[in-house]
Amino acid sequence: AMPAHLSQQLRERILSWAIDDELSISDIANLAGCSKTTVYEVLRVYREYGQTQSPFVHPRGRHRALDTDDLNYILSLVETNPAVYLDEIQNQLLDIHNV
Repeated sequence: AMPAHLSQQLRERILSWAIDDELSISDIANLAGCSKTTVYEVLRVYREYGQTQSPFVHPRGRHRALDTDDLNYILSLVETNPAVYLDEIQNQLLDIHNV
């Protein structure tokens, strides 16, 4: 599986170093700050799928319980009343945003 710790931009640079600049795997690994195995994996995924990330990779972590609107609402509550209690915030979220 594709190492998830590499940014999209770094994956693209790895491909560019390999294809455009024809650098060695060792040189690319040194430039990217990753292992040779990771470089080989980036190249394999590109060869197999024609893109830098496998289409089967799922986002890491769990689904967020709060969206941006919810977080902005909480921020506005705290800015309006810095002494607000957590249970009051939770009740407001439930009443207004059904979260």
